[in-house]
Amino acid sequence: MTKPTFSQRKGLEPLERGMQIESMDERLRNGLWNCLLGFSGYLRTSLYNFDFDHKRLGEEFDRINNAVIRGFWSVFFGNRLNEMRQHTIFPYQFEDYFNSLDWNKVYDFFEYFLELLESYVETDVIEMQSNCINSVLKRENSVYRLVNGIFTPITDKLEREAIEEASSEQDPFIGPSIHIKKAQKLLSDRESPDYHNSIKESISAIESMCRIITKQKKKTLSALVTKSVDR
Repeated sequence: MTKPTFSQRKGLEPLERGMQIESMDERLRNGLWNCLLGFSGYLRTSLYNFDFDHKRLGEEFDRINNAVIRGFWSVFFGNRLNEMRQHTIFPYQFEDYFNSLDWNKVYDFFEYFLELLESYVETDVIEMQSNCINSVLKRENSVYRLVNGIFTPITDKLEREAIEEASSEQDPFIGPSIHIKKAQKLLSDRESPDYHNSIKESISAIESMCRIITKQKKKTLSALVTKSVDR
């Protein structure tokens, strides 16, 4: 909510709820689930932009829907494919699983979901999902934000904006973008962040960018920097 409620103005409820760091209350879990419920609508809207007849549109929707269900059933949850229910729409058949997941596994669920979507849908569907998720995270006082498909603990608004700006600038450059995403993922593990490999990936991103700028695909970072200085 953007303004205090009547109860908050009367001092009957706190103006702000505590930050959700290593927990997930029912409101946050329900809000994230509601984002999943919007997936079918986002997908159908995206498919309408193509020159499909009604039958072809339905077939394409089923293909993507079944691929997502199959991925979750067999890979994320590790179930047997012969036990998978047929003719269902994502995410309804996973509701019981979703409700039983620990708070951290819910975030794993969404990271896997967004990664899976990259192979099957247009970017606008992923953007709508990401916007919905971040809106819920902000509203329910989660310390995490979704940046480039990865949940990152962000406590400083300026820090988040800087990360998003840096990431968006890398988007046209596939190589550097991949290294940036890997570095971010290695660093985002609160239990055991891999600083060493995160730094290596960050350096690789710089090296990859320098190769693009100088058009020297095989030279090392030190040689590329030297070349730039000589200019």
